[in-house]
Amino acid sequence: MTDHVNRDPHPAGHGHPHGHPHGAPASVPGTISHDLRESTSDLHTAAERSELQRLLVSGRASRSQYAEHLSQMFLVHRALDAALRAASEASPAVRTVVRDEHFQEPYLREDLAFLGVNPESIEPVPATTAMTARIAGVAAADPVALLGYHYVLEGANNGNRFIARAVAGVVGQRPGGPGTRYLDPYGERQREVWSAFKRDIDSVELDAATRGRMIGCAREMFAAVATIGDEVIARTSMASVSSGAPGPALS
Repeated sequence: MTDHVNRDPHPAGHGHPHGHPHGAPASVPGTISHDLRESTSDLHTAAERSELQRLLVSGRASRSQYAEHLSQMFLVHRALDAALRAASEASPAVRTVVRDEHFQEPYLREDLAFLGVNPESIEPVPATTAMTARIAGVAAADPVALLGYHYVLEGANNGNRFIARAVAGVVGQRPGGPGTRYLDPYGERQREVWSAFKRDIDSVELDAATRGRMIGCAREMFAAVATIGDEVIARTSMASVSSGAPGPALS
């Protein structure tokens, strides 16, 4: 990804799970969705070049890497979903943007059950622990800023559809079915849901300070996703060495 000025922040066909379907309207200059795009483009590019994202989108990740990735994202989404639900009750701004279908924890529980992972037994990697702690801190101090985290993870659903296609074969299901529900939660409605998200977040009146804090949270989440991915690679590599054999490739 090279041009973040004239393109949506989530271009289709790239390895990072923040691609955008062709034909979706670009963000309008001056809106918060545009500012979020422009202010996170460097971290977005770094994240899409991370090793785990490249392995996932190419179908070269091992089953254990995929399961560990979903496990860590489950912990992040569980923390963020809970924080957003609470914030929605108190904040009209958050309530305007967040919809019930945005909550990803149920989809991750489905996928993890299919893969034989008990969500309650997941051990967080350090970056996951740090990110969930940050979510709790922001929720307590500045709940509207949680929308910055939400922007990154909701935008991820655009490009995650490509990853779903890459890993669907190994789980023996169609993209969006068991094992890939998290990666393709909206199916053919993806463009519609993402456009509605941008419209809703752009409709919220925010002062400059709040916009700045929201952008800071978005940058934190992009960086966290990349670091979590690196730690997933490290953990699963150590497990493979200990067992004497690597996990099966997804392709």
